[in-house]
Amino acid sequence: MYQNVLLPFDLADKHCWRKALPIAVSLCEGHEARLHVMTVVPELGQSLVGHTMLASVETRTLEQAHSQLKSFVAAQVPPGIEVRRHVAQGRIYQRIIERAAEIEADLIVMAAVHPERERYLLGANADRVVRHAGCSVMIVRD
Repeated sequence: MYQNVLLPFDLADKHCWRKALPIAVSLCEGHEARLHVMTVVPELGQSLVGHTMLASVETRTLEQAHSQLKSFVAAQVPPGIEVRRHVAQGRIYQRIIERAAEIEADLIVMAAVHPERERYLLGANADRVVRHAGCSVMIVRD
């Protein structure tokens, strides 16, 4: 049923993957699907600082994200699961939707916002992904 499951999350926020990761792994195991883990680094935008310095900071930030994602997979994903790591930069929901299309995701599994943020139903990024993704989206409550 599933061939490619995308799990986007914020590396710095355990709430974004604590419950969603086991569900995504279980779905991959049950369907012999490939797990795609993804994090998105926000763009730093225009700054008064010179363009060269900004590019250097962005490069280091992306390199750190790649390294952290690699360590995350080694520590959190059980052996036997085929995993692909993705780091993107830009608007979170846009990059998730784009990557899902690129990898031909059958399913996106992602967490809702923190439970203490009761004023939002899902959170801006999850809401936009649900509305605009070209595949099914599973929202996991923490």
